[in-house]
Amino acid sequence: MKKLYFSLLTFLFLVVAHAQIVNIPDANFKAKLLSASPDNQIASTQTPYTNSSDYLVVDSYNTIDSNNDGEIQESEAIAVKFLRVSSSGILSLEGIEKFSNLHILECAANGLSNLNLTNLTNLQLLDCPHNQLQSLNINGLINLRDFWCYDNNLINIDLNGLPNLKILYVSGNNLTSLNVSGLTNLRQLNCSANDLTSLDLSYLTNLLNLACNNNQLTSINANLTSLRSLDCEHNLLNSIFIKNGKVTSWVYLKVAFNPNLEYICADTNDLQFVQSSVNTAGYNLTCQVNDYCDFTPGGTSYKIQGTSKIDSNEDGCGAADSNYFNLKFNITNGINTGSLISNVSGNYSIPVQSGTHTITPQFENPAYFTVSPTSATVTFPAATSPFTQNFCITPNGVHHDLEVVVIPLEPARPGFDTFYKIKYKNKGNYNETATVNFNYNEAI
Repeated sequence: MKKLYFSLLTFLFLVVAHAQIVNIPDANFKAKLLSASPDNQIASTQTPYTNSSDYLVVDSYNTIDSNNDGEIQESEAIAVKFLRVSSSGILSLEGIEKFSNLHILECAANGLSNLNLTNLTNLQLLDCPHNQLQSLNINGLINLRDFWCYDNNLINIDLNGLPNLKILYVSGNNLTSLNVSGLTNLRQLNCSANDLTSLDLSYLTNLLNLACNNNQLTSINANLTSLRSLDCEHNLLNSIFIKNGKVTSWVYLKVAFNPNLEYICADTNDLQFVQSSVNTAGYNLTCQVNDYCDFTPGGTSYKIQGTSKIDSNEDGCGAADSNYFNLKFNITNGINTGSLISNVSGNYSIPVQSGTHTITPQFENPAYFTVSPTSATVTFPAATSPFTQNFCITPNGVHHDLEVVVIPLEPARPGFDTFYKIKYKNKGNYNETATVNFNYNEAI
């Protein structure tokens, strides 16, 4: 009888012991876990912290197989909070669900085709780019903060229930749609190189950086108060809205390779920066930049356009007269008021919604010129679009007014060379021929 009890207890012990071993079918995954030690950076039982650069990091590493039995027990898996198994030839992460205390998982550059991480509710950082993922389940990861999943084969991704997400990189997939409406804390979004035809950004009030280049977007409405960088090159864009009513310190704006781009709406204080980006892209003749922003992106719109000419001979404007470029216009519908500037060819155009709009040329020195007509009013949809209104500008008297500004490019220091920039501008109403000399008086 004693032998029977002993045998039964031994059997039960073996069953319990076996039940505690994590099933890890992928040999490469298991080998990587077993190779973890304090001498490499595979695993850590330390709780990650945020460093001064706002990255989640650990600074100590551990062995996972602490009893050195060549297996991973559930108790050993639960202790791990950081796991790096990138570039290890892994095809399956089956068994990862037992690592339920993971805060950081890095599994980039493997051969993973599907990944279910719903049991890892403590996860804060997931790095899984350069795989072959077609299916990814991250539902319930309410603590997820940083998520990199670029260069995979995803055709859709469910991002619901991720309220703490700050960084999202899903570029280089096959996404045709992307719902980010619940990601109100998102700071960085990179969804470039997909097949997106639309992108609703209205809920991303904390977004700082957006890269949506290399898609099929036709319009972007990014009137977000925190946005400071936007890369939307290589799309099918015809309009971009970035007016947000805030003083933005823009880092960069990239709009090239959008041959259909006609209009960018921006804040008044950002117009010069935006125009510079448009000029760099080579669209200074075809894309209008202003702050009127009258119509809804993607909605029905109408166009007001025209050319301004300078009547130098005071005999009426004709084909032989030169175009008057960089002329400022005010435009209003009685409620909203904005401004635009004609391009270097003297042409202007602006899209508007239905209603009555009045456009009026503005001069820095109004007494120097007369203009015909003084303004133009048009009502859509009663009028045919595009509505063309040209303006003829005639000098009023003779006014010689040349402005020269010397701008230091760096603080001047005695005994050292320094650099200055000279800007000159004809503010009068007749052509000027002049020579600008700038000399340094060493005797002073």
